[in-house]
Amino acid sequence: MSELNGFRVAVLATDGFEEAELTEPVKALREAGAQVTILSLKPGEIQGTRHDIDKTIKVKVDRTIHGASAEEFDAVHLPGGTVNADSMRMVPEVQAFLRAVQEAGKPISAICHAPWELVSAGLVRGRTLTSYHTIQDDVRNAGGNWVDRGVVEDGNWVTSRQPADLQAFNRAMIHLFGERRVLNRRTTMARTPLNIIARFQAKPGREANLRAILEAMVGPTRAEAGCVNYDLHQFRDDPTRFVLYEGWQSKDALDEHMKTPHFAKMLADLDDVVAERGPDGRPFQADALTMLTDRE
Repeated sequence: MSELNGFRVAVLATDGFEEAELTEPVKALREAGAQVTILSLKPGEIQGTRHDIDKTIKVKVDRTIHGASAEEFDAVHLPGGTVNADSMRMVPEVQAFLRAVQEAGKPISAICHAPWELVSAGLVRGRTLTSYHTIQDDVRNAGGNWVDRGVVEDGNWVTSRQPADLQAFNRAMIHLFGERRVLNRRTTMARTPLNIIARFQAKPGREANLRAILEAMVGPTRAEAGCVNYDLHQFRDDPTRFVLYEGWQSKDALDEHMKTPHFAKMLADLDDVVAERGPDGRPFQADALTMLTDRE
């Protein structure tokens, strides 16, 4: 498996991290080919725990957060653990690092108590996410929409509740990071003012139908409307999942295209083959990113 070859992931953690929430995602990332760097508040080793009580393994720190820049990484993973997350959330360098990651539109995965760090960085307002149930009030008070689900995907974030959800969380994290890795390659080749990531989930057995519809979309009609860079990606480990990458000359050009009969027909064709819908009821989930410059 090489979904993430060369993809650079920062894992932010300190003493008191929940062992499984660091080691299992790191294992999944490395097996997928990612380059993982453990960033912490101090050099040396950090102490893991199980259920916040029992001390378990120690993990070697690669670098300290104080000398790290978000520009050096493609994504971030935040493991939980009450003491870990509570310690990290109040560190100005951690807050600044996470804000820089978010401003660049890079993916963030967070589990258990780790969303505390997103709260303290001022990033939660308007986002839909989950966490360990005891911090749901903190998320809501920060303006977030807290939901009780094992895995929640919202734009460039994927969040989860607890170790019991790790299998599904790791799978969603790899998919999210894989989307960004492909987008990095696309936007390196052709820079555009507005980049769209549209995610599609096919019904079982309808993968070929969905692919045909999506391939028909990325043609002359879309190019004439102002879409100057587009590509379709189907995940090898889950062929029901597709991501369409588009680069548009302007938001106005995209808005006008979405009013056309061509776009309406595409929505109608998708209705019968997709398994999931976005929050707006459309047969896909889409995120808009302004010009990506982190790879320059």
